[in-house]
Amino acid sequence: MISKSRSARIAWDLRAGELVEGDLESALREYVEEWSERARVPVEYECRGLGDERLPAPVEAALYRVAQEALANVEKHAAARRVSVLLEREAALVRLLWRRTAAGLTWTPSRSRPRPRNGWACWA
Repeated sequence: MISKSRSARIAWDLRAGELVEGDLESALREYVEEWSERARVPVEYECRGLGDERLPAPVEAALYRVAQEALANVEKHAAARRVSVLLEREAALVRLLWRRTAAGLTWTPSRSRPRPRNGWACWA
């Protein structure tokens, strides 16, 4: 049997209705802010290059779900002191990047970029 708090957490994690009513940038910002408050981990969120044009709905939903899973993993496994989330679009390439800082860890971004094939790419 699933506890009431566990079922509430599952329901909260499955929310993607924000994407129907608003844009990915706003929905992701709201999710990140709520996650930060709940997990008690400061988050820096930045979005670049999306403008007013919407991405295809399946792409937006996939990026939202990837961000949810990334933050869930940070909360469960990373003992993070701080998290940064970047959603960025350059032409046909969309990147969702996250990093977390924890005791004794450093982060060095990769220099390689995948090339998009026939449309959108999620680089994480």
